[in-house]
Amino acid sequence: MLLAAHKIHLKERVLIETVNDELKEMCQVEHTKHRPLNNFIANILAANCLLLLP
Repeated sequence: MLLAAHKIHLKERVLIETVNDELKEMCQVEHTKHRPLNNFIANILAANCLLLLP
């Protein structure tokens, strides 16, 4: 049996997740995984190369 405090936290979490999902949908944002620094630098370089293409 869940304690009353656990039930409250569970309801709060559901509310927070729902709000986050709605905000992501409205802003068309996708969560990305945290990546190593090398991948970050490679992504920045690739984006810059794409910007330079005609």
